[in-house]
Amino acid sequence: MNEPRRGSVIAAGLLLSLLVAGQAARATFTPGGGLPLTSKLGALLLLWAAASLLVVPIGLWIRRAPLQAAGSVDRALLLGTALSSLPLALFGGVLKSATHHRPLGGATFAVVACVVLTLCIALVLRLGRGQAAATSTASPSSGASTNQWLSRFFLVACLGSAAAALVLGLESRRALLDFVTLSAACAGAGLLKIPTKVGALPAALTGALWALLLSCGLLLTGRAELMSEARVGAPVSFVAFSWLGGGS
Repeated sequence: MNEPRRGSVIAAGLLLSLLVAGQAARATFTPGGGLPLTSKLGALLLLWAAASLLVVPIGLWIRRAPLQAAGSVDRALLLGTALSSLPLALFGGVLKSATHHRPLGGATFAVVACVVLTLCIALVLRLGRGQAAATSTASPSSGASTNQWLSRFFLVACLGSAAAALVLGLESRRALLDFVTLSAACAGAGLLKIPTKVGALPAALTGALWALLLSCGLLLTGRAELMSEARVGAPVSFVAFSWLGGGS
């Protein structure tokens, strides 16, 4: 990816991140809210910085990732994450109801999530490379159609796991809406066609603006009331910053 194109993707990611932050901050800006206007704007800036830390890198990754290649690591990361989402959602639900010590439960979930995610990514990578090797050696009339059918079945299983995990999140409408908005922004940053006029933006300029936004966001993590507001309003898109700040 050349430098002008990278700069335009960063700009698109920042714009889409602002939309994610705006959706999450709607409740904060309702009339009669408990925060003054300056704090509300600070919460919006904090949410914008946190969302951009997810949207911009994922958008850049989607632009360069060979997601169509069956044996690529990028495809394995995407499908492996989707495949692990349902087991982790079920385990997280059980852990939340059965564990009363939250730090211990969080540490347990983190360890199990790392193990499950690693195994799912390795499984997808192994199957993908095996499929690529079998397709290149099999005759068109025999093994190719079987490998194609198995590949489609496994893809449906991965997407079904992600969809089922999403359905489990329906009990929290705010988290579900935040997740859907964030996912749409990440996909948009990586897939939407960027206008020609925007495509000439230099990466140095947009990268500096992004760094400034992140710096402001990090400074705002020291305000406990903003951190609390952001955690409630954006339980998914604020995950990159949620462990920071006072009272975390």
